[in-house]
Formats: sequence, C-alpha cells, structure tokens
Amino acid sequence: MFYQFMSVFLNAISILLAKFSFGWISENAFLMIYAVTFMLLALIHARMSDMVRYLTTRNGIASAVLNTLGTWCFYLGLEKLTPSTHSFIARSYIIFGMLISVLWFREKLTNAKVLVLVTCITGVALSSLPDTEGTVTLQAVIFTLLSSLLFALNYAVLKKKTQDIHPCVPLGVNGLFLFALAIFLGAGQGQKMFNGLDVQGTTCSVVSAAFIFYSMFSYIKTAGSVDFHVATALRALSPVFVTLISLPFYGYQFGQFKLTGELLVIVSIIAMGMTQTINRRVK
Repeated sequence: MFYQFMSVFLNAISILLAKFSFGWISENAFLMIYAVTFMLLALIHARMSDMVRYLTTRNGIASAVLNTLGTWCFYLGLEKLTPSTHSFIARSYIIFGMLISVLWFREKLTNAKVLVLVTCITGVALSSLPDTEGTVTLQAVIFTLLSSLLFALNYAVLKKKTQDIHPCVPLGVNGLFLFALAIFLGAGQGQKMFNGLDVQGTTCSVVSAAFIFYSMFSYIKTAGSVDFHVATALRALSPVFVTLISLPFYGYQFGQFKLTGELLVIVSIIAMGMTQTINRRVK
C-alpha cells in the first residue's frame, strides 16, 4: 500500500512540473527528454538483456505500445488544460478500469459498482464542459480520455504477468518506444523542435520524468499483489493532490458545473473504496 500512495504523490508533482516545462519547450521536445531520462534511469536498475527479453513476449510488446501511446495522449491533453482540470478528466481511468475488471478479469458487476460507474461518468462529463476562458477544449478532453483508456489497458496487461520481471524493465522499454515516437513526430521539424530549449524547461522536464518514473516503478512493483479495483481507486486520488499542489500557481475557476463534477468524481472514488472494504468483510 505504501508504494501505491508514493506513486500517487510523485505522479502529482510530476504533472505540475510537466505543465511548467510547456511554458519553455514544445511538447515533442518534452517527450524526447522524458524518454531519454526513462531509458537512463532504467539502465541504472535493470539490465539491457532483461529489456530485450521482455520485448520478445506478447505482454511486453502490448504494454510498451499501450503505455507509449497513452503517454503521448496524456501530455497532449495536459499541454492545453490546467493540471487540476486535466487530472479530474483523467479519472475516467476509474470508468475504463471498472469495465476492464468486468470484461477481462471477470469481476462481478454489482449494483454498487454500477452506481459508482454512473457517478464517475457524470462527474467526468461535468468536469469536461467548456469554461468561459476557453481552456477546456474538445481536443484536449478527447486526448485525456484516450490516455486514461490506454493506461487502464496497460495496467491490465502488467497485472497479467509482473512477478518475474524487474519493475524498471518495462519502464526502460517504454522510454525506448516513446523516444522512437518522438523522433517520428519530430521528423521534418529538425532543429526547430529544440528552438528555445533552455535550462528551466530542460530541468523541469528531467525532474518531471524522474518523478513519474519512480511513480510508475512503485505502481508496477505492487501491480501483481494489489487488487485491480483497489489499485484503480488509489490512483484516482491523484487529482486531489494535483489540485492542492497547483493552486498557488494556476488558481481554481469555481464554475458551478465544474465543481459539481469534481465532487462527484471524489464521491465515486470514496464509494469505490467503501465497496471494496464491504466486499472483503462479507467474504
């Protein structure tokens, strides 16, 4: 449980630092720095031979592809949204996670889970409504929702088989795939991609990548031993941390629908945790 909470905390700080970096560098340059940082950190903890072996497995390739595309969509959404709004919309992870738990892991869909699902869908929908300042765009919302779906699928793949691999192995492979994607997306831009690259942007990008690396390390480390539903609920606490941390820098736009949506997301998180506790006591 400690690793899961540590993962949530590091993830929240990482999101804020990533948002800062977009004020100095492009999203593609950020992804390039992010990918290189991931690969270097992974090589400190794991062997290259293990990463190569991981890529020979079906789950390894699936996880790398899902996480790479999910990361790309995640930061495309973050670039255009405030950290708080982005984090609450990203809690659609609960919706996708619950559907996957039922369809893939064959967990029972109870009335309580249906209520949580409906509450979370309503909350995410209200959080996604356009605001008066025009910062919440349909494109940003779609990319954020897609990233949540891809990350939920990635976690499901990791849960299938994690006991025999070092947590840093999939992270290093993800860094390699993301680096290749950033190169592909930057093709034709050449030097323009790194124009304006400065110390502040680079530093924020590296530290953000390092924090998310160890956040995911903690996440993967317990993927096989924590219930899929419980892990999903714990990860869903992230927007609360992100909102509190980002308040001094980005403030908060107290729209009636937006606030209602975020409260509903929080209620769905609490309800999910209570559902799991009750089910365990009954068993």
